[in-house]
Amino acid sequence: TAYFGKWHLGEVDPGMFDVWSGFNSSGGHWVDDVRDGVYKPDQQTDEMIAFVKSQAGKDKPFFAVNGYYPPHDPYTAPKRFYEPYRDQGVPYAGYYAAVSAIDYNVGRLVAALEEAGLTEDTIIVYYSDHGDHFSYRGSDHKFTCHEDSIKVPMVISWPGTIMAGQVIDEFVGLQDLMPTILDWGGQDIPDY
Repeated sequence: TAYFGKWHLGEVDPGMFDVWSGFNSSGGHWVDDVRDGVYKPDQQTDEMIAFVKSQAGKDKPFFAVNGYYPPHDPYTAPKRFYEPYRDQGVPYAGYYAAVSAIDYNVGRLVAALEEAGLTEDTIIVYYSDHGDHFSYRGSDHKFTCHEDSIKVPMVISWPGTIMAGQVIDEFVGLQDLMPTILDWGGQDIPDY
C-alpha cells in the first residue's frame, strides 16, 4: 500500500501504508514554497511512478493513492501549463493551468502502468473531493450546494471489466468508494 500527496490529517505517517509520502493540505503547491521550483504534483507523480515500477512482475495486489492538492487555491501551476489560457479572457487561468498539469501527471501515471504491464489488472479511480465556484456565489469557493461546488468528476477505468464510455447518472458520494473498492478486491465490507 502507498500514499502520496495531500493528506487532510496532518504530516505524520499514520502507520497504515507500506510507503508514505503525504503532507498536510495547508500551504501551497510548491516544494519549500518556491514558486516555479519543484511542483508538488510532479514530485508525487514521480514517487508514485517509482512505486508502480516496483510492482511490475509481482503477483501481488497493491493499493496506491495519489492525493493531488491542485487545482485548489492558491491557483498555480508550472508556467508551461498557462499557455492555452493566456490572453484568452479566461478568469482564474491558474485554476485551469493546474487542471492541465494534473491531467498531464495522471497521463504519466497511466503510461507507467502500461509500461509495467499492469493496465489490465489495475482499477483507476479519478475524482475530486469538491468543485469550485470562485466565490461567485457570495461565500467561500466550495462550501455551498451549487453544482459547480458539488458536481465533480469521477472516472473509473478497469479495462476488460468496465465498459469504456459508460455513463452513470446516479448520485455517488465519496463514502461509496471504500465499500466499492473492497468489493472489487474480494474483501469483506465492514458494517461500520
